[in-house]
Amino acid sequence: MADLISNMMAKPHKWDEKVTRTYYAICKEVIETISKDSAAVNQALLALAKYAHDCQTRGSAFYTLLCDGLSVGNLYWSLTNECFVIASSTSEKTVNGVIIDSQLNELFQCGLLHTFRLCNSATIDIFCAERHSESGEDFAYAVPLKVEKCLRVAL
Repeated sequence: MADLISNMMAKPHKWDEKVTRTYYAICKEVIETISKDSAAVNQALLALAKYAHDCQTRGSAFYTLLCDGLSVGNLYWSLTNECFVIASSTSEKTVNGVIIDSQLNELFQCGLLHTFRLCNSATIDIFCAERHSESGEDFAYAVPLKVEKCLRVAL
């Protein structure tokens, strides 16, 4: 299952639309077949496989958001909270940002989000006044939450 997820998240860019569509149809069949014996399958990994397939076939606004943050150097990974954080503003002493609550966090944590890697730089703390969640439960914090030990993410 992990290999399937890894392959789905690292599809060659040179594939045309027909090859891509065929590949993801086969992936869906594999996921559905494995799902039939759900008692023998790690449910968290199964959920990640379904999510990865959905991201690759229907798209993910959160993946686009991460890529946008990455392109301008504002994407971070919190070693403490194990989540992506997008820095929105920086002053001399504080960095403000947004917490991203997404299964993309789990894919990255498991090493299955191949296009992102951590930079070898000093960690920073980011004060987050907002949280964006795929579940639709976005909300602003009454008091900014300190997200500790964030490392910049790069391609």
